Amino acid sequence: MNINRAVKAWKNMMMLFPKGMISFVWIVSGLCLGLSLLIVWVGIPILILTLVPARRMLELEEKQQAGEKQELAEHHALSLREAFAADSWRVLLKLLSEKRTYLAILFGIGQLPVSIAALTLALTLPIAAFGVLLSPLSYMLNSLLFGFQFDTLDVVLAPLFAWATPFQRSWIAAAIGLALVLLLPIIFHALGQCYRRWVSVCCSP
Repeated sequence: MNINRAVKAWKNMMMLFPKGMISFVWIVSGLCLGLSLLIVWVGIPILILTLVPARRMLELEEKQQAGEKQELAEHHALSLREAFAADSWRVLLKLLSEKRTYLAILFGIGQLPVSIAALTLALTLPIAAFGVLLSPLSYMLNSLLFGFQFDTLDVVLAPLFAWATPFQRSWIAAAIGLALVLLLPIIFHALGQCYRRWVSVCCSP
């Protein structure tokens, strides 16, 4: 397992939340405002300003996964200018007639729950793994500083290790924590692959 890939996947998971929040707010607020003002024609440019960047955000994420950010940035600026240079009605009808527009809307709205799940896993998995790994240290600190002993394993697992003392059980928990720490690169790499599949589904032609 490539550690650099796992670290990159973890960083991407951490960065998904701000991107997901921005895309969700942009698309939802733009659609609500544009559709409500469509009857007075003001909604047409608002919908164009919402849908064109929504499609570009989807393409940006697709290119980012492939490592082609610069190419996409140039195309994004040119496409947005072309959209406002042409007839507004035709541009809007063209956008609404294409499947990729609706996939971009789905991607932008779905990014918020996906990014929340990614951020939660990116934070809780390492904290839980290292917390369990440090069980012996926690046991010793509690014994020395506070004068009480606690059982590291819960009531479900404790019967399996009835032969061990609480301190020995803390080392068993530490071994489990070490296994979790060693599995973290594999887990983050697998989560990164799941996210790439989500992007590829939304980018399907």
